[in-house]
Amino acid sequence: MITENLNIEYSIFFLLFTSKKTETVRYLRNRGITPEFFSALFHRELANEVFELFKTGKTLSLPMFKTHFLNRPQTSSDDSIKFSNFERGIKEHKIAFEDLEHLCDMLAEFYVTRKTLALMNDTVDNKDKKGIKDLLEELEVAHRKHRSILDKDNVKMVMGFKAGLEDRIERAKKVADDPDAAGMVCTGLKNIDKWIGRQSPGQFVIYQARTGVGKSMMLMGTAIANFKKGLKVIVVTIEMSAEDYLYRFDANITGIEHREFTQGGITKDPDKMVAWRQKVSKFGKDGCDILAYWVPSNCTPAKLENIIASNPFKPDAIIVDYAGDMKAGLKGIPDYDARSHAEIYSALKEFAGKFNCVVYTAQQSKRGTGGKANTESGSWSDVASNKADIMFAVEVTKEDEDFITEVDGSMIIGRMTVAVIKGRNIPKCKTHIIPRFHRMSWLEREESEMIPCGSGKEIKTVKKQMEDKMAVAHKELESAINSKEESDVDLLAE
Repeated sequence: MITENLNIEYSIFFLLFTSKKTETVRYLRNRGITPEFFSALFHRELANEVFELFKTGKTLSLPMFKTHFLNRPQTSSDDSIKFSNFERGIKEHKIAFEDLEHLCDMLAEFYVTRKTLALMNDTVDNKDKKGIKDLLEELEVAHRKHRSILDKDNVKMVMGFKAGLEDRIERAKKVADDPDAAGMVCTGLKNIDKWIGRQSPGQFVIYQARTGVGKSMMLMGTAIANFKKGLKVIVVTIEMSAEDYLYRFDANITGIEHREFTQGGITKDPDKMVAWRQKVSKFGKDGCDILAYWVPSNCTPAKLENIIASNPFKPDAIIVDYAGDMKAGLKGIPDYDARSHAEIYSALKEFAGKFNCVVYTAQQSKRGTGGKANTESGSWSDVASNKADIMFAVEVTKEDEDFITEVDGSMIIGRMTVAVIKGRNIPKCKTHIIPRFHRMSWLEREESEMIPCGSGKEIKTVKKQMEDKMAVAHKELESAINSKEESDVDLLAE
């Protein structure tokens, strides 16, 4: 069991020596964060000194604090070495003030974990020295104390219908004025985003498709689209390494073929190397990055939660590629059992609420459905559809002459359809894309009208009906001409 995370502590200390140091100290004190919450003894000593200085009205920069700390009478001989390591640590874990709440949540959780384990050990050691009633009373007191520290996440929000009206108005204004700052997440699909809008924090979204259709590409496109808007994104990949996954990002952003990155061919072309460096360095907002975590085996909900919790920033979007490869970690229940999938999807939905973000993942359609994805195609989908706020079906469709386009001197034909098969308070609509797997991107023509997909029934246009009739007539005429037997053919029949 993990009981500490020094990266979180370094990030909090970083804020204590920035222009936001006064606001940081005040926030820590309002949250009840004391030096005891820090796991490292040296960190407790440093935090205590910072808090004491704040009481006297002093807030120091890092160089000034270093001079003050090392000039104290009680300073030991090895404090200088410890402080040098400490400096290096906080410089490597820079963070924005907006993420302080998330860091404090995690710091408190690790603190309670350590205290709980210590209490359990003391209880075992004292089982022969104290009566069971005394031990239970001590446990109950400690339990209430620890729960009071963590209860912040039990009830995410309480709002009165009348009393909370002004707060809801302010939220609506914020979403309308700056959806990026409000943490509203998009899919990256032009038409889908245009007609269903963005997803708000707390929502859980699933892409469903057959093997090889493009689940990972959809998830990757969602990650890139939101990072480009300045949102904070983390990716957890199970199928491939972090490097291989990010090579896909490189191909998408630069337009250079994916294999040139994976095979190293791009390093032989100086111009492409320059373009690679420039486009990646300028992509997204300055100081922001996408973090990709590779979990090659046994990716359970508990392990995923630890990754999210230990992340140095509070994410707006979490991409899990993908839920079908996760393990439930339930004893005595096979991974392919519907109960295991229920555990996984329930956890993903819970993480969306707990971490106040949007969680995206994917699952595989059931075999024998003809490549069609829906909410009733097997136990996996049944469980997922109960938990998901939005489900998309990603399907390969027939080549469509109305959707042929020319790119770099080549005619591209054929497409995929991405359709909403489940959505709360959003229209059932779809969009068509042409996948470009060699560049890890797709082409999409923006439509002026929404393409509904309701029950899945499509009504042919008058033009299409006439084309079908003409095709039938030509076929019958050709059959009549080639026929050896004389027969009457009604060419005007329907």
